[in-house]
Amino acid sequence: MELRGISCLPLETAYPDKKSIISSKSFGRPVSTLADMKEAVATYLSTAAEKLRKQESLAGAIQVFISTNTFNPNQPQHIQSMMASLPQPSAYTPALLKAALHCLEHIFKSGFQYKKAGVMLIEIVSDRHQQQSLFVPMSTDTQDLMQAVDRINRKWGRQTIQLGAAGFVKSWQMVQSHKSPAYTTKWSELPVANASF
Repeated sequence: MELRGISCLPLETAYPDKKSIISSKSFGRPVSTLADMKEAVATYLSTAAEKLRKQESLAGAIQVFISTNTFNPNQPQHIQSMMASLPQPSAYTPALLKAALHCLEHIFKSGFQYKKAGVMLIEIVSDRHQQQSLFVPMSTDTQDLMQAVDRINRKWGRQTIQLGAAGFVKSWQMVQSHKSPAYTTKWSELPVANASF
């Protein structure tokens, strides 16, 4: 069939690695405090870092962005972003978080009702072809730790182990009251049929 011009294989059997990874969501309620914003950024960063490690890559830089509700012209507006380069590419969540919180502290302004925040990992390189630093020693302990955390979270569910900076209550989280049931992916949401005899 291939010789007759009928394609039997998809054009791409292996998808290329992502050049940037973004984790961003709108808040369920407006956020006006730096503490809540730090929790949100830490949560989004953890998700992005997990995706980064899944494709066996490292990020050389990170960008953090925050914005108010642009659809509400009656409120004061503030949209800001900041990028930070890492000393050497990394997929270690605490190192990425340190850079992200540094950016956030510079761009956050009190007095605004923020609606959205996000994290973007950029300058992504393969972890197999990492350029070593002459001045910073390479540590394998961090890689082993992150692999263990990822294995536990895959087995027991997302955010079973998470950063303390991500918080536990997360009152700012997106409201998902109208979300469709996940019949095919969650045992707890399978429909139950009751039969009477």
